Amino acid sequence: MKNHVWQSSGCTVCRDSLVKWTVPLVGILLVTSDVTAAVWYVDRDNLSGMQDGLRWATAYNAIQPAIDAAYAGGGGEVWVAEGIYDERRTTYVYPRIPSVNNGALLLKSGIELYGGFSGIETVREERDWRMHPTVIDGSTARDGYPSYQVVWVESRATILDSVIVRGGRAEGDYAEMSSGGGIGGYDPAVTANCTIKENFAVAPGAGMVIGEGTPVIVNCTFQNNESMQSGGAVDLANSASRPEIVGCWFIGNTSQSGGGGAIGGFGGHLTVRNSVFVGNRAGTIPGGDGYGGAIHKFFDVMTLENCVFFGNHASTEGAALRTSGSFNPEMGEYDTRIYLHNCTFWANVAGEGSAVLHNTGAVVNVRNSVFWNNTPLQIVNNVTDYPPLFSVHHCLVQGGYEGEGNLDLDPQFVDAVNGDVRLRPTSPCIDVGTVDFAPAADIRGVARPQGAGVDIGTYEYQAGDELDIDASGGTDAVDVQLVINGALGLDSRASSDVDGNSVVDAIDVQLVINAALGL
Repeated sequence: MKNHVWQSSGCTVCRDSLVKWTVPLVGILLVTSDVTAAVWYVDRDNLSGMQDGLRWATAYNAIQPAIDAAYAGGGGEVWVAEGIYDERRTTYVYPRIPSVNNGALLLKSGIELYGGFSGIETVREERDWRMHPTVIDGSTARDGYPSYQVVWVESRATILDSVIVRGGRAEGDYAEMSSGGGIGGYDPAVTANCTIKENFAVAPGAGMVIGEGTPVIVNCTFQNNESMQSGGAVDLANSASRPEIVGCWFIGNTSQSGGGGAIGGFGGHLTVRNSVFVGNRAGTIPGGDGYGGAIHKFFDVMTLENCVFFGNHASTEGAALRTSGSFNPEMGEYDTRIYLHNCTFWANVAGEGSAVLHNTGAVVNVRNSVFWNNTPLQIVNNVTDYPPLFSVHHCLVQGGYEGEGNLDLDPQFVDAVNGDVRLRPTSPCIDVGTVDFAPAADIRGVARPQGAGVDIGTYEYQAGDELDIDASGGTDAVDVQLVINGALGLDSRASSDVDGNSVVDAIDVQLVINAALGL
């Protein structure tokens, strides 16, 4: 994997170092298909001359014939070997305009599509989808032009697992052709281990549109998707939806004008856990408003737990988050509810007079979260007529903020400039949070609390964190080499300064060697 770096507002983020210390643990197995389900095979490199899809040796060269065969057989699994699948596709899915080919792969009801195979596996658990990427490319799929949607989902009774979806351009003349450049139609019941990147839409939701239902999106990456309106990566299109996003990355997505560089939408009960938002932008065209560099949430409910917001940008309001709604006289309160628990906001930038969190009409509950080094402000709440409805407790806020247990002290992250927002052992965030609303574990799955109390922020400090230079979960030879490189001036990461004296020297080297040896 290449060492990808994103730069935003003066800070540099190295994703390969980040990904090591943000490996979220999902407590349930989300993909639980029948072990006796029929399997159909796809391998673009099959040169046998036989294609019936019944085994790897006679696998289909393209994905759609395998889906069609599985559907005709009553459903089942489609296993796709590594490679780029960019074949021309003819798919007619728009009822109002039945003669228009959208160029999509049609994922039919009852089909579970799994990528990431080398082409020899006999059970799904043998595959290594990171080593053997399966790419569904739409850049020339529609008669040589980009598909309006790369994957069109016919029914929610589907699973999409371990594929890269890229190259869709939803820019047609009708509404059906203008959103969901990556994934359109219905949203799968489960989308897991996928990368949805480099898709475009003129309407909201360049990467994916979420309608009704309760979709689960787990361990996915949304990267460099761009919408001319809201929801650069994901659009919440229906107030009846109950999406859950767990362990995902949102990187470099853009809303040109509107809200939510990564996620935008007008309703639904959204839950996001153990996820990272880095380098997303809202408002990138001259004169275009930009609300919520990472997320812009209208109405209903949003819960964020154990999330990191780093280097996001909004041209108007809400560097990371902008929340809005309206007062409901029947309820006697605002119709939007936002819950932020154990999140970290660092180095996000908003327009003049705004903040990393900008509330214009919602009931907001913030607990155990860090707001530091964001510009120009940390928190702005415009709901002044009902101040009890905006509550910030047991948080660390630069410049201070009224509320029980709030602090205004340097959080002492391990290496914030390079995105490592774990806590040093001297951090004021340790043991001073509240158990109220605190998740049972941190973003890595480390149980809370580890000490006398819950920590403030996304990471719960555990003894030895400072000796794990690369945040891989333990101290080993790699950490020893990194700290030696730091002492020799060959590596500048702050995490090599184990004892926190601002110098990487022989003492740091000895401490890491001792830890690696178990001394």
